[in-house]
Amino acid sequence: MSPDGATSGVRNSYVDALRALAIASVVVGHWLLTDVRYDDGTFDGVDAITYRSWAPWVTLAMQVVPIFFLVGGYANAISWGRNAEPGLIFASWPSWLRLRMRRLLAPTATYMAACVMAVAAAQLAGVNPHNIDVAAWALAFHVWFLAAYIVLIALTPLMYEAHRRWGFGVPIVMSVLAAGISAGAVAWHWHVVGWANYLFVWGTFHQLGFAWYDGKFARRRILAPAFTGITLVALVALVWPGPYPVSMVGMPGADIQNTSPPSIALLAFGLVQCGLVLSAENAANRWMARHRAARILARQGAVLTMPVYLWHMVPVVAVSVVVLPTGLLPAPPPRSVAWLAQRVLWIVVLAAVLAALVAVLAMARQQWARQQWGRRKAAALDHAGALDGGPHPAALVAGLVVIVVTLTRLAIDGFAPNGRTDVVTLAAFALGTAMVLAMPSRAGSLIRHLRRRQARASARWS
Repeated sequence: MSPDGATSGVRNSYVDALRALAIASVVVGHWLLTDVRYDDGTFDGVDAITYRSWAPWVTLAMQVVPIFFLVGGYANAISWGRNAEPGLIFASWPSWLRLRMRRLLAPTATYMAACVMAVAAAQLAGVNPHNIDVAAWALAFHVWFLAAYIVLIALTPLMYEAHRRWGFGVPIVMSVLAAGISAGAVAWHWHVVGWANYLFVWGTFHQLGFAWYDGKFARRRILAPAFTGITLVALVALVWPGPYPVSMVGMPGADIQNTSPPSIALLAFGLVQCGLVLSAENAANRWMARHRAARILARQGAVLTMPVYLWHMVPVVAVSVVVLPTGLLPAPPPRSVAWLAQRVLWIVVLAAVLAALVAVLAMARQQWARQQWGRRKAAALDHAGALDGGPHPAALVAGLVVIVVTLTRLAIDGFAPNGRTDVVTLAAFALGTAMVLAMPSRAGSLIRHLRRRQARASARWS
């Protein structure tokens, strides 16, 4: 760590560990709460959170999306700081964003292509459209996170500049706006306006990631424990007497949801979570410094975050299709002890399948990388060349809008609503991806031109 608390060429193992632990929690949570049922040739998915009175309390341990956005803010601050030209925010932004989007959209597009081919194969095989609908939705619902995260990546240059000027004033204002919108959504049913909280709630955690990177919490060690205590009191006040539910994930049948759109209760919960994470940093770093194996595992886990997140519902669909019709995996009553015991076996089987799947993906990626290496220097392209030919800003913005809209639609309706492939949405996503990643611009030339002007001005006044 540098004196101001920011990393300086040294990888932060604690950030890696948080990313790895968070993805593990998300995956296990989805597997635990997804109960697939098979009856007379028909598959249905039931949210297991409705089975047990204590299940909503489990979500307090499983809901870790705020940590993803906190770590995302930290990572985006590092990347922007490395690639941005001082004083040339708007000139640097297109190519920097293209670099970030390449790492996000390439694996996403690969995953979507695989899912579309699987849907097409099921349709050709004459599979019941209802079953295709259920499976295709299960494979798509989690891409909502990518839509929200893409928006925050795109806004990083502006929001980081705001952070540099006003510090904690930015997340405070965002929290106040989120609270007002959440209150309006509950009291006056501001359904459309409520969608703004996807930016204000998740964006608050992203801004805290900037502060973490800049060392603001390291310089004032009492800060993280203090706001943890304050937000914990707020969370209890919002949940205990109401009106917000305890469940920090979607609760079927509930009049008020904490996630759709994100509520002030979810914001308070996330702030408590972020405060605890930041408060534990020093102790965790000391422990990891003494255990090299922990650092290696954390780094490897962080590298696998994207493929694990994208593909983790594939084993649910695959195992259900193969096992449930045969009766190899019995279906005990959902409120029974046998059902709870079966959840353990279910998670073990899914973990084994996912591990094999990720290993195959890793080998395929390595093979592809070796083939590409002969044609271009990938590392040089990612860093030195990243600023020398990004997309045109207009195409970039339009492409991002298309991507965010299509990802949102896919998360709501799945790849094949009513068993029919959503060709229009998928084609639009492909077009948006091409606009972001493939269309060149003169951004690199502009940067070089501005550099020459700065150099001439400096020489004139020296």
